[in-house]
Amino acid sequence: MTEKVFLSQRNLLTLLSKLDRQVAGEVTACTITKNDNVHSIYPQTMPSCCIHATEAEDSFLGGLTALINISRASLEELYVQLCGVKGGTITITTGDDVIEVTSVRDDVYYAERVAGPVLWSDDPGYQSMVQ
Repeated sequence: MTEKVFLSQRNLLTLLSKLDRQVAGEVTACTITKNDNVHSIYPQTMPSCCIHATEAEDSFLGGLTALINISRASLEELYVQLCGVKGGTITITTGDDVIEVTSVRDDVYYAERVAGPVLWSDDPGYQSMVQ
């Protein structure tokens, strides 16, 4: 079975910020938890999953709370595709497990909801104000 998860622009920028902070020597788990299996347009197929940003390669470990390791290169690829017209999808295959990770623009993903809280230093809104 192919699992599906959707990452908003905010999710992508938050994960990339966490990687940057880790490289700078700060403490961060480089992880966000997604429990959004009831989104009216973009429901993930798992009840819950942890998206972990890593400098290593992509991997997927299923289970009650799936662990999805997404590399910096894949996060950046999804973000670049997102800056285009629609967004993009990467496919991670580990053994028999397949997961499709799709990027979605914030204005579409959060049209009916509010984004969850993130640490102030990882907040894309805060990052754009200080740059």
